[in-house]
Amino acid sequence: MARQRNPSARDRTKAAARAKRRGAAGQHNGVVTLLTEEQIQTLPVRELALALLQRMEGRGSVDFVGFLQGIVQALPARPGLAQPIHGRSLHGEPTLAYRLAEAWDWLYINGLTACDPIQGRTFRFVTEHGKAALAEPHRLP
Repeated sequence: MARQRNPSARDRTKAAARAKRRGAAGQHNGVVTLLTEEQIQTLPVRELALALLQRMEGRGSVDFVGFLQGIVQALPARPGLAQPIHGRSLHGEPTLAYRLAEAWDWLYINGLTACDPIQGRTFRFVTEHGKAALAEPHRLP
């Protein structure tokens, strides 16, 4: 039977520092990371775009439709409405799809993402400028 390790003071200090950098639940360096339907509909485009960028970080090249579809599918079902077997979709949620697409394009226009020359034009990756923006989002326009 494996013995559980009692966290040292150093481990607790590191964990506290990570939590402080992350800020409130659902935020990282002041960037919203867990999107709700209301946030997709109401956040300013810049903030929504930064939330998408945070989700892209560390994933390599990301496909436009698949990435946005994953966000919409992860949203909870609306109470009282029949839910498709595979969950919510971009086709069934045009308002959300358009908001997410606008934020996706904002990232590209501002140089935070770039087209992947190997995968194709629908795939994007986080640029060095994008990585710097995640570290210091307050420096963006």
